[in-house]
Amino acid sequence: MNKDELYEKLKPLAEAMQSSLGSKQHVFTENIQTVIDCKEKGISNQMITDAINHHLKADEQIKLHYFKNLLHRAGYGREEKKVNISTEKYRRSSMRHVSQHGNESESESPVNQHDLAEYMKVCFHNERLATRAIQGGVAIETIESWKSPNAQRLSSILTNFLLEK
Repeated sequence: MNKDELYEKLKPLAEAMQSSLGSKQHVFTENIQTVIDCKEKGISNQMITDAINHHLKADEQIKLHYFKNLLHRAGYGREEKKVNISTEKYRRSSMRHVSQHGNESESESPVNQHDLAEYMKVCFHNERLATRAIQGGVAIETIESWKSPNAQRLSSILTNFLLEK
């Protein structure tokens, strides 16, 4: 592919970026296949950026770094990672917590509903935090003494407390 063919191939993308009411990222993502075709033919990011800029006004031209950012946000080159991450999250969430001896861990044991209601009051009505506190044997008074401003901070303090225990 020569320079003129490259410029013609990327002209629709550049024109769409220039005339679109939407974001450049949206337009770029819609036209990602054109860019992928160019990259598969061995055309560098710099040459693609130059070809896009050829059709844009001086104040609308993009930099190489911005082009790479557009590529990354469009998901180019990381499809395999997305699949692995989502598969790993699913696998972890569906696994049962089993201790080294093969027995169910404490996290699987049922929690007394009365205790849970009391702990929910000091755990920002976050059931997961309350359950962790109960299973970790943390007293309600201890949680109150931490004076956490929000559930996220309480979660961090609780985690550290349970690790040091």
